[in-house]
Amino acid sequence: MKLPVFPYWIAGMNAVGLLLSLLYKPLYSRGRGRWMERILVAVSVLGGSLGVLMGSLLSEWRIRKENAMVRVASLCMLIIQLTVLWVVKRNHSQELSFAFWEFFRERSWLQIYLIAVSAISLGAYGADKHAAVAGKRRIPVAVLLGLAAAGGSPGALAGMYLFRHKTRKNYFVMGIPLIMAAQAAVIFWLMNIV
Repeated sequence: MKLPVFPYWIAGMNAVGLLLSLLYKPLYSRGRGRWMERILVAVSVLGGSLGVLMGSLLSEWRIRKENAMVRVASLCMLIIQLTVLWVVKRNHSQELSFAFWEFFRERSWLQIYLIAVSAISLGAYGADKHAAVAGKRRIPVAVLLGLAAAGGSPGALAGMYLFRHKTRKNYFVMGIPLIMAAQAAVIFWLMNIV
């Protein structure tokens, strides 16, 4: 009897992700963080996102510039992978719905919320750019990423390129589109369970 390889692959990738992310902070402090960051993102994409996220949270709870990309990528990949797993495992007798416009039209409160948080996010990126130019106190990275994660990713993306702000930081350039993809996956999942 042949056993499926997939569960072993996922378990192995999560174990590797957990171990590597626990080693990330000491390696980053020795100047080897860039290549380690890329490896952790690759492990997340290959199925080890839960292990990477858990290891990252165990090694340091606070989100900082040094660990922002790994956390954003692993959390977004975890959400996307869980949605794909749900689609694969669900009952195939029902068709999947891709009617995003209908979903939002029926939930006007959700439209209002997403527009409001996107406007706040856009304003925060503009305010942070102004503070950076003026040399004043800045808005923390966790707040800017948090606004995007709370549904303001369209405003964050617009603010990045409208104000030319955070466009050289990989945790924003890659992170905001990943957050948008994860949010689309969550909306797709909600559309099909409701």
